[in-house]
Amino acid sequence: MPLVWGGLVPMAMAQNFTGSLQVEIVGLRDRTGDVCINLFDRADGFPHDREKARVRQCLPLAEQSEDAPIVVTFADLPVGSYAVSLFHDRNQDGVLNRGELGIPSEGFGFSNNAPVRTGPPKFGNAMVIVAGATPITVQVRYSLQ
Repeated sequence: MPLVWGGLVPMAMAQNFTGSLQVEIVGLRDRTGDVCINLFDRADGFPHDREKARVRQCLPLAEQSEDAPIVVTFADLPVGSYAVSLFHDRNQDGVLNRGELGIPSEGFGFSNNAPVRTGPPKFGNAMVIVAGATPITVQVRYSLQ
């Protein structure tokens, strides 16, 4: 039987545990196109470099019931720190489109609803700890009309 001190599990044992991250996406203007979601397990590449995401996927919104919530679950994740970035890919071209000044013309969001000031948030601002079943909600924001 493993020994647990003060509720903490030694790191070697923690590597054997997995969790899940359930992401509810709210605030979509409509169900046109896709919602593309990226799960990062480190700061490198967050939030834009989809090639460096641990998991990336696009869900066709037309296949989702109009009144049902949009929920994406990432299962069997090693216990640890993760961050989510997503965008509403209305034209289904696989990229977050931007206007002339570089401002996103499609909706976007981050775990922890991390604030966007002069640029995208840092990994640490969007980070969530996954240890067991972890539900989060991401609010989609639109910069341009």
